[in-house]
This record gives sequence, C-alpha cells and structure tokens, in this order.
Amino acid sequence: MTTAGGPPPGGPPLVDITERMSVFGHLFSQNVGLAGPQQIADARSLVELVKQRVPRTTGPTEDAPVFEAAAFIGEWLRLWAQSTWIAEGPLEPHLQLIGRHGSVVYLLPLVSIVRVASIAGYDGLPALLGAVVADVQDPPRRGPLTSMRVVPSSDAPRVIRWIQKNAKPTNGSHAVLWRRCQSCSHVVEEALALSLSSKDWERDASMAAGELARRQFACPCGGVAGEVSRFVMLRHERGETHVADIFLGGTHTRVACWSTDGEHTTPLDATALTVNGLLS
Repeated sequence: MTTAGGPPPGGPPLVDITERMSVFGHLFSQNVGLAGPQQIADARSLVELVKQRVPRTTGPTEDAPVFEAAAFIGEWLRLWAQSTWIAEGPLEPHLQLIGRHGSVVYLLPLVSIVRVASIAGYDGLPALLGAVVADVQDPPRRGPLTSMRVVPSSDAPRVIRWIQKNAKPTNGSHAVLWRRCQSCSHVVEEALALSLSSKDWERDASMAAGELARRQFACPCGGVAGEVSRFVMLRHERGETHVADIFLGGTHTRVACWSTDGEHTTPLDATALTVNGLLS
C-alpha cells in the first residue's frame, strides 16, 4: 500500500474510493440510529458502538457488517484530518490519514482491523484510534533531535542514536531496517549505504526499503520476521539531510519525514513517500 506519492513503476494503480466508502459509512450510521459519525464523542464510544453491531465471535463473520463498520470508523477519523480511502489492486481498501502540514501520514487497513477485532477482541482499538487522532491533530514541530517525535516512543532511543551516528555532512544515503522476530521479539538490524542515485529522495527511500526487505531475516533463534518493522533513511545532499521514518505494525503504517542539521529536526512533507518495498 502506498501513500499519496502513488505506486512505484509497474505497481497496481491506486483508486480513490472515498465517495463509495462514505456511502457504506452512512448506511452503518442509519442502522445504528445516528445522523452521522459527528455524533460520536470519542474513540471509546465509537468502538463500543461498533462492538454492538459486530460483536466478538468465534464463528463465521460473513453476516456481520464488517465492511460497513470499517467505513463508519473511517468516516469518524475523516472528521479529524485530511484523508482518502484508497484501493490498490486486489488489496482491501486502506484509509490514508494525513496530519496537518503533511508531515505525518497513516495508512489504516480498517476492514482487516475490524475483522480481526471481531474475533480477537476490541481491547486495543480505542487506544489505537485515539493515538492516531492525537498524532495527526498535533503535528510534529521543529525542535532538538533528542526530542524528535518517534511513534511508538519506545523506539525513539534507537532511532535517534542511529540518526546521530549517521548524520554526517557528506553526499550519499544511509538506510536501516529493524525487524522484530515473531518467536522471541529480538530486533534484527539490516543496514546499507548508497551513493546518490536520483534527484528524487523519496524514490530512493522506497528503493532502499525494498532492497533491505528482500534480505533474508536471520534471528539467532531461527524465528521468522513478525509484523512489526521500522525503516529509516538519511540522505545527505548539498548540505541538507533528510530523514524518512516508516513504522509498520499489524494495525497501521506511519510515515514521517524530517530535515536535520544533526542537532535539530524540522518536519517535511511525508505524502510523497511510498512503502511498497517494505510490504512486498
């Protein structure tokens, strides 16, 4: 799945299905007796309403309005930030949510999230939706590198140390991919350095992510890579350093971009980055 930058060459075309998903969200609103998602005060109330219509079950979910519930959640999120429902090839639609100034982009596979929650439970969903809204409503600001916003915050020390280590004023790029083992939770690091290959640093980030993702995952325990990973790239050119930060979890992808002088960071537009290389 891609951000607003569009798919890489040869990838399936992106289709904006926002109007179609809005219709499904409106149908869900009617079924629960609401005029629209604007009547929902917070994420917890939203999830409680969805649970009533799509209750947790260990049986088949074909008859449950999973798609409509996901569309309704998407319509509620669309109240808080610029957003678009995107369909890409055979994949289920994702909601692309863009924070103020475009410095943070979320990709949320809401249909899959609701389907899994209807089986595994909804316990973590209110916190996820609340955190996403808080992040896009209060965009990152210029500040010290040591205070750079990294989500989840538990990754911040590792990300900041890596940037400090590689933020040298020489032309070229450095990229790293951290993947967490599904068996033992050990984090495996893969890194590469590359010379400038194009004038498009976003395209270079996508290419570097793809190369690292194709490397064999080698955890000491012999386990396989889990759903959680993080890709960071630094590109140095003509005295400027750009940072691409992409977090992929089982429930969402978060993309952020920065410029840094080694001591401070300034948010940049993140809507041009693609993450297909990490998802291949």
